[in-house]
Amino acid sequence: MTNQCARSTLMRNRARRNNRVSIHLHCPNANMVDKKKYHGKRAALILDFDSLQEAAEIEDCEIDYREFLTFLQEGTDWEYQYVLALVSINPKNPTARDRWIDHLRRSGYIVKPIDAKFVQGSMVSYVPLTLVQEASRLVYKEGFSYLTLVTGAEELIPFTASLRRDAVQVELVQYEDHIPYELTTTATGFINLSNLIQSDEEKEEENQETEEEER
Repeated sequence: MTNQCARSTLMRNRARRNNRVSIHLHCPNANMVDKKKYHGKRAALILDFDSLQEAAEIEDCEIDYREFLTFLQEGTDWEYQYVLALVSINPKNPTARDRWIDHLRRSGYIVKPIDAKFVQGSMVSYVPLTLVQEASRLVYKEGFSYLTLVTGAEELIPFTASLRRDAVQVELVQYEDHIPYELTTTATGFINLSNLIQSDEEKEEENQETEEEER
């Protein structure tokens, strides 16, 4: 990652009337895969929209998914050959995610809506299962050898561990407090979004330092 990504706003301020913190992209030395090491191999990104969006809302952040995709590709020698977003659809309110689906499509994602089901009064998402199916197809049928999985689903622990055993490079992306530690240990690398944010005050200090360096 280069310092340039610090100038790209990833986490945008939510409504000021809610007194939420304005969040900006920041690029410290994070624990990430050295993507250039795997130059030439087929790469794909799969976004578990429900997992990331729920975490972002809890963290009082709003994500621009076009900026998010640009950030993940920043500093690499390739672009992902396949970018997929899995979005769970509430059967009782099937149009609730239409705005987000449109945003994702305009941002460069292939969007796959997945109907959830109600079991004993609780809504069950099939996104983790679909993620496993899609990742398996990419790896074992289409020859992809590098996957970025944006998720925090605990159910994926056995699957990501099996990918590692098959020499597939797996990078996970999520907020640290919204992903099981055991899941991160099965991956080649982990981008902790909690380490990539800074407050308005920190952002202003960084801008002032940049202006002073340019003088």
